[in-house]
Amino acid sequence: QRLKEGSQPVENLLAHNPFADNPPQYIRARIQNYEFTDFSVWRKTGDFWETGPSQVYFSPASVGRNNTFER
Repeated sequence: QRLKEGSQPVENLLAHNPFADNPPQYIRARIQNYEFTDFSVWRKTGDFWETGPSQVYFSPASVGRNNTFER
């Protein structure tokens, strides 16, 4: 709801707000797991992190008339 309203404290959580001019109709959240790479991977690629597949945390929903989420 606060993202749709353009709440400044919520927008401050985003590195870049893609919704500045047009609030989203639907939102979803996904979780991404990060793990440290081992020394050989870091030496070869310079990567500190490896990521696995993301998982659904909050499936797509819109904010309804009563400020409740509708899926």
